[in-house]
Amino acid sequence: MAAVQNRFVFPVDLFARVLSEPVGYHLAYAFEEGSPVSNFKTNVPYALEAFVRFFPFSAWRDRSERWHSRCLKSKEMSATRPLRKRRSSGTIRLGYVPLCDCAPLVAAEQLGLFSHCGLEVVLVREAGWATVLDKIVFGELEAAHAVVGLPFASALGLRTIPKPCLVPLILSLHGNAITLARHWWDRGICDGFSLRQAVVSENRRLTFGVVSLFSSHHFLLRQWIWSVGIPLQLVRICVVPPPQMPDHLAAGHLDGFCAGEPWNSVAVQRGAGWCPITSGELAPLHPEKLLVVSQPWAEHNREECLRLVAALISACQWCDEPENREKLVSWLSSPRYLHLPEEMVRPSLVGPFSPAPGKTRALPDFLVFHRFDTNRPTRTKALWVWEKLQSCLHFELPVSEPPWQPIELFSEEMYLEALELGFSMLSCSETIPR
Repeated sequence: MAAVQNRFVFPVDLFARVLSEPVGYHLAYAFEEGSPVSNFKTNVPYALEAFVRFFPFSAWRDRSERWHSRCLKSKEMSATRPLRKRRSSGTIRLGYVPLCDCAPLVAAEQLGLFSHCGLEVVLVREAGWATVLDKIVFGELEAAHAVVGLPFASALGLRTIPKPCLVPLILSLHGNAITLARHWWDRGICDGFSLRQAVVSENRRLTFGVVSLFSSHHFLLRQWIWSVGIPLQLVRICVVPPPQMPDHLAAGHLDGFCAGEPWNSVAVQRGAGWCPITSGELAPLHPEKLLVVSQPWAEHNREECLRLVAALISACQWCDEPENREKLVSWLSSPRYLHLPEEMVRPSLVGPFSPAPGKTRALPDFLVFHRFDTNRPTRTKALWVWEKLQSCLHFELPVSEPPWQPIELFSEEMYLEALELGFSMLSCSETIPR
């Protein structure tokens, strides 16, 4: 089909801030350079559906809804609209962002654990966490590998339409680091305190990147900034998709970032940055990535949801065995997943971790998948996330208390049921040679 040649760049960030992220991103895709005509026809009414839910003026909203209804009555638009795509019955679309901590999903697929549990699972690679949140809300994913604050953002409708989600499994602990631009290292700055002295003496404003405002990266970056004494008025925090962090750091758009591996190692090995501290040192045993499932889907497909959790518990156990890490590195580095050289994926999984050129550190717990009771979605972990959200995003949270308790999003009951099914006791050695 012929491509649409656009003459301008659509203001995604502006629309995402003024309206909502789903509106901005779907319109951006519709107007993307080289997009087929079908993208325009499918994404404009899809974005409008999100828009009319947010628009506060009833007269304009009613008019928009009538226009939207007429659009969807068109056979051509209805046939190509993303939400109307047909898929095989029983297929579970499981989203992930290319990071080392998506390893349990990759292992479950490569080891055949999903099929062994009687599931048909399709892994869907996403560019960033805003897209994952968008697709969970609009029903394009049944489940996803997600940052810790995403289920709360979905349930509360923060920058999106409210949709209930559940967390039946914690996928990992730790796995992040703070990376600063190389020019600070070249100036003799070797830690956060020397950075504070340079910034305060120059009255310079720093720009830091985080992968999401609802992520542990945001919480821990703020904690580190406070601990070293950098004035918050000299700091600007912006959201950047994880794979883009090293490039923005090298281009001088960022003074530093907090992200998951392998993107810290990528920045170090490319000579663009260095790491003063890891997330395990900032907050030992903090929850990092979750398995988030759509609550309506989980309620209507409880057996499949429990089987999915059980398969991923087995995958987490397999990923935490040291003898399996090299195999994991080879899988993750492939074009299907991270598409990076193995030497950039290996530091966080096998070690040693290199925080700066010519320096290495042995960090056996840099990324944890099963040890330390990682996988259980406990009340304590839910409260840790909720308290961090209240501290860092108090201006976005609703004034009134939500009609549900934050701990209700973490379903320890479903986790225990999955264990009782017995699928978590699958023998990985029977599926693939170690």
